[in-house]
Amino acid sequence: MINKGQYVMKKFSKTFLNTSSLFFFIAFIGLFGCQQQNSDPSRELKPVIDKYDEVWNHGNLSELDAIMDSDYVFHANKSPAVKGLVERKKMILAVRNAYPDLKLVIEDEFFSENAVAVRWHITGTNTGPGKTPPTGKSVDW
Repeated sequence: MINKGQYVMKKFSKTFLNTSSLFFFIAFIGLFGCQQQNSDPSRELKPVIDKYDEVWNHGNLSELDAIMDSDYVFHANKSPAVKGLVERKKMILAVRNAYPDLKLVIEDEFFSENAVAVRWHITGTNTGPGKTPPTGKSVDW
């Protein structure tokens, strides 16, 4: 038989354990579960932009292997799609050959959690071999 003092103590202990468990659970969630991600997406995505810059400005096409899938497809305006990383490299090489002084300048970068958008400016002079004879004209894209 349990006396009144033991009953009260048992009830108090049970209530305290339930309450303290709830307190620790809330404290744990508050400290670890509700923190916002403070990571800067540019830290992870900026190297991708730098590699793409390296490809266009210095012709280092091997940098594409690290940032593009082999099944990559490039679409631009009314031009036919360039399918695959090998074809993309050929296209970039052809443009760089036709415009040997090509210069790509990144003007703006916009980063989000898993995406990046870039506004760039490309200039060059058509003095090299290409699909058509060199024109000697400058371009500004």
